[in-house]
Amino acid sequence: MKTLVSSVLTLIFIFSILFLTSIRQDRIISQNEVNNLQKLKEEKISKETSYEKTTYIKEKNISKSKEFTFNSNPNLTIIDEVENYVGWIKITDTKIDYPVVKTTDNEFYLNHTYSLEENIAGAIFMDRRNLANQFDQHTIIYGHHMKDGSMFTQLNNYLQEDFFKKNKILNFKDLYNEYEYEVISAYYVSADDYILNYEVNEEVVNQFINLSLYKTDYKYENGDRILTLSTCNYILNNGRMIVHAVEKQ
Repeated sequence: MKTLVSSVLTLIFIFSILFLTSIRQDRIISQNEVNNLQKLKEEKISKETSYEKTTYIKEKNISKSKEFTFNSNPNLTIIDEVENYVGWIKITDTKIDYPVVKTTDNEFYLNHTYSLEENIAGAIFMDRRNLANQFDQHTIIYGHHMKDGSMFTQLNNYLQEDFFKKNKILNFKDLYNEYEYEVISAYYVSADDYILNYEVNEEVVNQFINLSLYKTDYKYENGDRILTLSTCNYILNNGRMIVHAVEKQ
């Protein structure tokens, strides 16, 4: 009997080691992929490429041709690498500096990387209902809370009042424009009794503000564009950490 128990415990130990090793390997693979995409983004920005060849357009009754210079879309290189790329999210003084992807559901990227490989780290992804352009009144972006501090883990830093006050600016870039958002609310809730409204109006945004751990002077105005970032939080059972921000004009 003792031999059987010892054998079972040994097997459990071996499988536990293999499982933990698999998780660690997934994190390494995910982080290496993100690092490569970050380098790709920085290289593209530093080059600031544009077509050297000037294009001329002749018009009737105009003696001199008009001259145009066309700039290449800086997202093209990343789009080639990331199939469902829709933008980039960055928060200064944090590790949050990631490509954002989007697909037809909110499940796939929970356990798939930017290269569509299955991986527990997943990817930073946008809500399936978003258009991923300036016509979105409420952009929602999700990411995992990882033990190594990657992905959206550091959203939980907004639980600290000092961090909340000093790190209010979020930067998001879609395929066409760059936007700057200012944090207006941060809080944690249980997903068991919380629904994140996609449609926003004064009542909904005021609910976001009332839930915030720390207050700001922000007052909702019709047409304000809201950005929401969401990740897990372990203070509550099935907890979520939510950060809301409004586009700066």
